Amino acid sequence: TRFCIYPGRLFEGLAVWVPLRFAPPEVTPGVPPLTRASSGPRSERGDLFLEQVLTSVTRFTEQIDGKAPAASGDGYSTLLWSLRRLECRGRVLLVLDGIEDWVDSMAVRTLLADV
Repeated sequence: TRFCIYPGRLFEGLAVWVPLRFAPPEVTPGVPPLTRASSGPRSERGDLFLEQVLTSVTRFTEQIDGKAPAASGDGYSTLLWSLRRLECRGRVLLVLDGIEDWVDSMAVRTLLADV
């Protein structure tokens, strides 16, 4: 995988912390709504998960670059573009805090596999 887990190891690079929760996330101005073109199960829970990851990555990118990432297509494409852009700067650790409460969802597992 491009964006992996580093359990129990020291990490030198960028780290994006994503606090996962079941409440709908705050709306981020300028970030396009999420739509997915790929096949597979889709659910509100999967969309909520993806929205929270996108929001955290967008805020992190704004802090690094001083501006929001350019929205290119849907939110899913924007998320992948942002993660790849961060990865170009070096290693990136994506911390999904609370993922254990989400992995029972087929939609979330499918989204993680897509990323």
